[in-house]
Amino acid sequence: MSSLNARNVSTVLDSFIRSEKKIDTPITSELIGQAVAVGDKNSISGIIETVCQTRGKPGVQHRFENLAKILDGLSIRHWSLSQLSISARARVTEMTQLARVVAQNQAADPSDRAKSIQLLAREVAATKADFQIMKELLVPQSPAEIQRAVVSQFARRGDSSAGEYLLSGWTSHTPALRAQILDVIASRRSWVATLGEHLAAGVIHVYELNASVRQRILDLTENSPQWQKTLAIQSSTGRSKVLRSFQPALKMDGNPERGGVFFRKHCINCHKIAQEGFEVGPQLASITNKSKDALYASILDPS
Repeated sequence: MSSLNARNVSTVLDSFIRSEKKIDTPITSELIGQAVAVGDKNSISGIIETVCQTRGKPGVQHRFENLAKILDGLSIRHWSLSQLSISARARVTEMTQLARVVAQNQAADPSDRAKSIQLLAREVAATKADFQIMKELLVPQSPAEIQRAVVSQFARRGDSSAGEYLLSGWTSHTPALRAQILDVIASRRSWVATLGEHLAAGVIHVYELNASVRQRILDLTENSPQWQKTLAIQSSTGRSKVLRSFQPALKMDGNPERGGVFFRKHCINCHKIAQEGFEVGPQLASITNKSKDALYASILDPS
């Protein structure tokens, strides 16, 4: 690796890939990283050609991943694609379009789809359209791997509008995905402002923010009085109070028809009964032996 320089790095990488006949090795990834760090216009253009060349369906996720690594490296160096060859730019456009197709293809391998998301929202002109694609993937019907990849890509792009996209489907997200989203939201002031709007509207509750997220928000906003007041509500609106406030419902008689309407409105994205819904959350058929108290706690304070 120490002998790599701007003049030979493209040739070394191309020779290695041809000898290995694959692009998914750790050494390939290391070579790409070093190549982008030291390469000149011609060598990096050549690397893009090598990484994007078609070698059949297997390995597509690694081409997505390696191209994303190259583009990230160019961003660090403050290089734009306009500095590269016309052919290299064309390869990036082709791979990005393929990434959009794969990301939305429900029949494609989930790992391929997750890696393809790393190429989305990199073109200024296509950011809004790509964000919409990503938002539509951030649903319970998408595999968890894809949802995590979407949140990570929103975080990497850093656009001020990303906060709204991340929080728009809050009620349908799993606890694990909500935690990942909040961790991302707490990293940028503009996203924290969007979170504040959702808290004020009652879509998200303060008790859903763990101590780490609350502290990061205070640090980011320099302990603003407004956020201190908002987060201090935690003591009076914690989960225990929420549980107590709905306890009278345990004494009411059940109504299957109203329950069915409620299920279709609020639960169907994650749960399935008979032929309705999606099997994302626990099987509801397995809880028919639970008491009212147990069901009540599971619904209002899920683990």
